[in-house]
Amino acid sequence: MEEFGPAYFDVSHLTRISPETYRAIAPAVRDGMLHFNAEAIPLSPEHSRKVAAAVAEMRRAIPKRTTAPESQRLMQELKELMHDCNLGERITKLHQCCLAIVREFEQISSDQGIAESQALFNSTLAAAHGEFSRRALQHGLVEN
Repeated sequence: MEEFGPAYFDVSHLTRISPETYRAIAPAVRDGMLHFNAEAIPLSPEHSRKVAAAVAEMRRAIPKRTTAPESQRLMQELKELMHDCNLGERITKLHQCCLAIVREFEQISSDQGIAESQALFNSTLAAAHGEFSRRALQHGLVEN
């Protein structure tokens, strides 16, 4: 409940879904709906088959875990970021991580197989954009 909020339980009542899979599709779950292929599917029992089918398709589009050194390095950087005492160093590492994330979005967007994961990619990018925009608004960096 702490990590996902009630939305995870809404989806899990309609279809079997692991926490790991939910993390991958979470950006597509908003306002009591599963946003998939330009459609907003209500998270309700009447739509359980449609939700299950969409989740199954999204699950197939989730890239398999890789042990790429860049991914491991990024995860290690994030762990270090959380434990670093010096605020200036934390901000510098955060900047480096953000640049690495942007590079990863760029690489994925030019991947040959992007079409099969386009909906997941778009919802992930939109969620990241929304979070950064909200933070920028909170800190007065952009106007409403």
